Order: sequence, then C-alpha cells, then structure tokens
Amino acid sequence: MSVSIKVKTDISQELKWLSKAYENNEGRISWPGGEIDEYTFQVIASLSFTPNLADHEKDDAIWTTINECAKLGKFDQNTFIRKLREASEAIRSRPASKYTLLTQINVPKNSNSCKRLNSLNGAIHLQDSLSRQQLGMLEEERTFAAYRSEFHDDFLFARVTVKARHARSALQDGIRSLQLSLGLLNLAARGYGLSKRMGIPGVPLGQFLIASPAFLLDHEKRKMGSWLSDSDFPNRFKFHFTAKRVDLKELSTFTKRWIGKIERTDFSDRFSTAITLFQEALSARQVDIALIKFWTCIELLTSRPDGKEPLERAIARASSIFIPPAPTKTRLEFIANSRHALVHKGGDGEHALLCAQWASIYAGELLGFSGFNAHGLTKHSEILEHLSTPLCEDRLRTSIRMSQLRLKALSKRSAN
Repeated sequence: MSVSIKVKTDISQELKWLSKAYENNEGRISWPGGEIDEYTFQVIASLSFTPNLADHEKDDAIWTTINECAKLGKFDQNTFIRKLREASEAIRSRPASKYTLLTQINVPKNSNSCKRLNSLNGAIHLQDSLSRQQLGMLEEERTFAAYRSEFHDDFLFARVTVKARHARSALQDGIRSLQLSLGLLNLAARGYGLSKRMGIPGVPLGQFLIASPAFLLDHEKRKMGSWLSDSDFPNRFKFHFTAKRVDLKELSTFTKRWIGKIERTDFSDRFSTAITLFQEALSARQVDIALIKFWTCIELLTSRPDGKEPLERAIARASSIFIPPAPTKTRLEFIANSRHALVHKGGDGEHALLCAQWASIYAGELLGFSGFNAHGLTKHSEILEHLSTPLCEDRLRTSIRMSQLRLKALSKRSAN
C-alpha cells in the first residue's frame, strides 16, 4: 500500500541533530532520552502523509526510520524520506485483526430491551452482563482484577467490534464509535443544556455517558488486549448521573435518522468528528476541558476546512441562527477564548459552568442545523455561505440586488 510523504517545512536541522545524536554499539542503536522526543515530534509535525496514518503509527514509522538511517550512517533527506515511506507502507500492509471493545454505559438494564445502538462504523451491541467467554478472556490478564470492581451491577454493557492493524487503533476506533453513538443519543434526547445541581458536581453535563473502563478483547490471541481506557464517570455520585427513565428503543430510531443525515452530507468525517467532540465535552469532568471541546465542535461546523480566516468569522456564523444573536456572540467569544486564557470561574465556578452549559446548547443546535436544516443544505460550503449572509434585511436586499446586477452583467458578457 503506497504512501506519499510531503515535506511541509524544512527538516534539515532535525536530521543534522539526529545524525550526531545516536550511538552504535555493534549494531545496537541507542538514543539520548528527552531530546530525541522533541526532535522526532518536530519531524512528524513537518511532514504530511497521504493517506494519513494514526499518530502512534507515525511514531512507529519514525523510530524504525531513524534506526535504519543510523545503521546506514546516512541522514540525508532523500534517504530519510525513502526509508520513512518504506516503514509507513510496511505498517499499512499489516493485516487487520478483529477486536471487541467492552465497557458500560450509564443506562440501567432492561431500558425497554434495546439490543443495539447506531453508529457510523457499525452497530453498538448492548447486553445485560458479560458472557462466559468474554469474562474468561478478560480474566486471562492479571491486570483485569484491579479494574473488575469498577463495573456496575445495574448498568448495561456496550460491545463494539472493530478491525484494526494495531490494538491501540482498535481501542481508539471503538471508543470513537461508541462516543459518536452516545453523542447521537444525547442529541436525540436533548441530554444537555442548562441545569442547577445542588451538592453534586456540575459536570459531566451529558445525560448518556461511558460508565466504566473500556477493555479490549483480542480475538486472535483469545485474551484481553494490552490497551485499555479509564473512565471519568463520577462513581461517588452515581445516582445523580444515571440515565433514568429512558426509552433506548425509541431513541435509537432517532439516532438512525441522524446517521442517514450525516452520510448524505459532503463533510461526513468532519460532521462525525464534531459529534464525537460534542460527546467528549459532555463527558468531561473539568469545565475548562468541556469549553475547549465544545468550541472545537462549533469551529469544525462553522469554519472553512483550510482554517485561513479569522476566529471572528466562525463566531459570527455560529451566532447567526440564534435569536437574539448579540448575547450569543458574547458567550461564544468567551467560549472560544477559553482555549488560551485562564477561565474566570468566579466564587464557585458558576460563570464558567453556565457558559459551558450554553456552549452545549449552541453546539447541539448547530449540529442539528447541519443535519436537519429546513433548506436541505448538505454541502459544507453552502452551509457556511448561508451562515455568512447578512442578518439585516436592508443589507440582505442590497446584497441580493448587487448579485442580480452582477449576474445580468455576466449574462451580457457571455452573449457578446
């Protein structure tokens, strides 16, 4: 599987440092700790891969390449890129293996007997408990015993089957698929927004959440995989963060419609990433992280893919579908600027929490507009164009009149 590698910025200084940093002890290559990570990161950031590789796969390819170049004693750019391409193609040529991700969601068992949820990369299967085979595979690994107590007796298990070249990719893909599905559930049930909680944490904000560590089953080795993901579920306040009185079967019909809408757009990858970020924000245990995730979700929907426009354009577009737009714009400016400023939390954090709650509303409505707008817009460029139109009727009429005059002039020019 061929891989194209383009050098975006000069890497000659990094290659020069690498050529002098290693030690070769009878074919065994060693590198200095600390600095090597800085230089390899700079190299990765200076290159673009087509098709793209996962970050950990780029790390693997870079390490293979610098060791090969060290053995040859050649760190010129042509040799380095050639070796990196070979390493990348070898990684992409690895056969995909089957994995199963197992975790729990904060939904009580027997919630209208729903057996599956929808996601872009296949179904999320729900079960009341672990099967004997699944439990046996998990118990093969000693580390599982330390996490077993974090399972909840009354919550549903979620099972995601994925195929990947590496267990780490399988874990990431499985969690992303589940988070997308939970994000759709929160959108369908409106499991976000303004709320006042007394005596319990203000976050997470979402109604539907991952409730336990996520484990990976390696079907080829028939045992627990070497990668797992911890959970941020607030176990101490479990009662308050349980999705009670929900009809998953009914909600799953709405999520199926969402999947259809996403697939009909010309920016399905960007759209699904925005929903995943929306769910990650709803799952966050820190308000500042939730604000950053919400803004990134909003920015994906309201910014050009090339990123070559000021932040104010995205804020103006995002605020344009809300009435009145002025206070929305003020809140969105706070949310956007929380990325690179200390979040003012006031006496008890209520100001930042309130902005995060409003951010969930703005993100949810913009996701809904992107998928279900009444105008039938499915192209990202058309949605951006619509959100960029003037809100003042006089300005809009003037803009329409100028466009009509330009169209008439172009028609006359074509006729001549």
